[in-house]
Amino acid sequence: RLTIQRLLDADPSVKTAIWESPAGLDIHIARNPHITDKDSERFIAYVVSGEAKELVGCVSPESAEAHHQKTMLGDRPFLAIQSPHIELKPAYCVENDADTLRAHAQDFLATSIAQIPEEERVAYAAAAWHHSDSMDITLKAFTQEAIAQLQQPAPVMKVTGLQYDSNHAERAPDGDYTIQFTQLAYEKDGEQHLSPAIALVDEHGEAKTLGAIDPRSMRLPEGVTATATIRTPLSDKVQAQIGSQVIQIKKLSQHDFSDHPWQQEQVELKFERQGDGSAIATTMSNSKTIGIVSKIDTNALARTQSLNKTLTATLNRDHGTIAEVQVHDVIAVSLPEPDQSPATILDTDASHCLYRFVNNDSCERYTPREPAVIAVM
Repeated sequence: RLTIQRLLDADPSVKTAIWESPAGLDIHIARNPHITDKDSERFIAYVVSGEAKELVGCVSPESAEAHHQKTMLGDRPFLAIQSPHIELKPAYCVENDADTLRAHAQDFLATSIAQIPEEERVAYAAAAWHHSDSMDITLKAFTQEAIAQLQQPAPVMKVTGLQYDSNHAERAPDGDYTIQFTQLAYEKDGEQHLSPAIALVDEHGEAKTLGAIDPRSMRLPEGVTATATIRTPLSDKVQAQIGSQVIQIKKLSQHDFSDHPWQQEQVELKFERQGDGSAIATTMSNSKTIGIVSKIDTNALARTQSLNKTLTATLNRDHGTIAEVQVHDVIAVSLPEPDQSPATILDTDASHCLYRFVNNDSCERYTPREPAVIAVM
């Protein structure tokens, strides 16, 4: 079986006999007169019909070697193959037409999507979103689910480091603010680092750093200004002053008073030592648990013989060091200034944006990978 390739290189305007009636034709194999050192196709094929002789293609190098074309041709001008059986095979690009394949893929996708139960469509949409290189399939196959997500508020961000000196805005009272996404410079192990951060913008347009954005939280590109609601949850610990002794009660969020804002409140408490050396603080009025006392503070209570007794303590609970930021509307996006042209301001709306973020579980360097932010207009 002799393989002749590149049949499509022939002049398409010429009706070559091999296309119309391949039976009863003769094939002549000759040396390629235009061969160069880089060419591997050393033999060409003609189709002969009567007195007509037309070039149809080149003998594939693998086929020429398998049939010892060089030896068989010898010094002759050509090698004649009379009335061979000719089997035409379309080229790969013709047999696998891209438009046809794409149409088949669209049909397969539509059929597969139609078979998904209604209650599972959101889960399938989420999987397609997170496991594909683009959002094309998600938006095409799960359009209504994507629109429903766009109508939801942006995820709540967590901002840390409110207690650091780099926090120029200090603690912001709970409320609505204008914020700007920026960067926070800090030093660690003698090296300077930059971390995505949020700043508060005052009425004069001055931005004061609030804190660093938690690596697992959503964020927008640096320079974006938005309106947001900021809330600083209460600390997970409360200070109990018993005479001159100050005890810290921790892990309030796991017990009965997780949301109670003690401020100079006098409460009757009882501290009971546990098997691990810590103590549980409970109220005497209703025997509800406040939280856990560390081993060190428990030992301090033991030295003053204050365990398992009713004690009057003054409780104070401060706000925590992590703020929660809920973005509402993007005010302006300042794009980087290109060469020889002014900066561009793009007005958009946070409720009409799709956010795609990459979690980074390693916080050692505090430099998470940049997320992809995709706006849908």
